Amino acid sequence: MKRDCKRGWIRVLMVLILSPCFCWGQVIGDVPQNAQEVYSLPVIPAMLQSSEARAEYVLMHYWDGYRFSPVSVQQFQSVSEQCLVNYLDLLAHFPNVEQESIQHFIAQLRNHAPIIYKFYMNLLESYLYNPNSPMRNESVYIPFLKDFTVYNKISKADRQRYLFQLQLAMRNRPGYQATNFTYTLEDGSSHTLYDLKAQYTLLYINNPDCHDCQRVKMALEQEPFASLFKTGKITLLSLFPDPELYIWKEAVKKNYFPDSWIVAYDKGTVIANTNIYDLRAVPTMYLLDKNKQVILKDTKLSEIKSFLRLKSII
Repeated sequence: MKRDCKRGWIRVLMVLILSPCFCWGQVIGDVPQNAQEVYSLPVIPAMLQSSEARAEYVLMHYWDGYRFSPVSVQQFQSVSEQCLVNYLDLLAHFPNVEQESIQHFIAQLRNHAPIIYKFYMNLLESYLYNPNSPMRNESVYIPFLKDFTVYNKISKADRQRYLFQLQLAMRNRPGYQATNFTYTLEDGSSHTLYDLKAQYTLLYINNPDCHDCQRVKMALEQEPFASLFKTGKITLLSLFPDPELYIWKEAVKKNYFPDSWIVAYDKGTVIANTNIYDLRAVPTMYLLDKNKQVILKDTKLSEIKSFLRLKSII
């Protein structure tokens, strides 16, 4: 585990050193005169020898060397954006100081011009909330969202949008009970999520017409997943969430879904209408334990595999 952290730190450190955002330059006053003056790395105390301690220090002092000036976000937007990207990448490797570092960043944003706050507000939404972003991360986005919703220098419409995002982000979080719902099978019978008796349940919300859904479906048909579903070690509930039921019926008719899956649809599109699950993009996967507590939310196949290896299931 320590070796993995160190390897991640070395990779991130190289990003910090090589990125144009992280050039050392002589900073004169509060307004940067060129791109090199937008940001300067924190000086890590020599007493901190371990990679973890050094990385955590950088995270806690990451924004101390950033020039919180309107010029930074107006004339040097790409540099300021790269600063955020590198910060988010570093956060992902050292979750122990994640929340404390985020609160420190928010406090600094609050102490400067609204144009700076709004610049990073938009970037954070794009990187952490956009379903197509490779850096999407609700646990990191939530503390920012909580501050966005009480920030008094944005429009009412923007505040309502962030409140809606926060409501979605707070639902079905890892460690909490998944929201129950009713699903309908091809024979017309209805059952609930909580009716399923399984050690693990993989809730796979998908549409057969979706290209990404097809890609994920093919992966789920391969090992190690195929054997896990056939032996019942994991129960897969495939749920069609959309109103165009003919798509699902045609797929079922053509035996699109493996026999080892529970194949169902959401009658009346209740989930989509009530937003009890975030369906901004499909496929969406949730890994649940035997008590229907969320283990992984809106997860990836790689994350599921990592969990299964950790539990010696594969």
